Amino acid sequence: MKNLPLICGTVMFISFFLPYISVGAVGISGMDIANRGGLYFGLFSIPIVAVLAMVLLVMGRELARLMSLASGVVPILLFFYALVEGGYSLFSLAGVGLWLTALAAIGCIVSVFKWDLVTSSYVSSNAVTKYFSDVKKEVKKVSWLSKKEIIGSTFIVFVFSIIVGVFLFFVDNGFIRIYDKFLG
Repeated sequence: MKNLPLICGTVMFISFFLPYISVGAVGISGMDIANRGGLYFGLFSIPIVAVLAMVLLVMGRELARLMSLASGVVPILLFFYALVEGGYSLFSLAGVGLWLTALAAIGCIVSVFKWDLVTSSYVSSNAVTKYFSDVKKEVKKVSWLSKKEIIGSTFIVFVFSIIVGVFLFFVDNGFIRIYDKFLG
């Protein structure tokens, strides 16, 4: 666990040169994409931040923890941006480099919260244990619906959804007819 940030940083750096996007036998690496310029130039931040984090880790600097967190957060933010811009087709075209970078980014984030890099000791998990025990107590306090109430509520939602759907169908057709009559 102590070497997890170094391993993740290395994987992130190497995967930058592996195919991020694969279409058949053709692969486009993160470096190829970043060389296109514009907003794609931001992809260069992934290996740069990963290398900075690894150097600080080896040197034992206090900034290592923050840089390790940044090396995990930067790729995640860039992936979310790519999803917003490109849609879910990113997943169908994702190459091994993209998946390894995502996995390494998650590893960096996990390592920051699980490992205290300054003192080289595990962070106490008492807070996590207490949190889940409190969640369990709160869940027991919840008054859950009975099976009959759930079925009744589901039926009401189903019927109401059909009514709204039929209403919107007629409204949409009415607007289409009005549009065709005046502008068509």
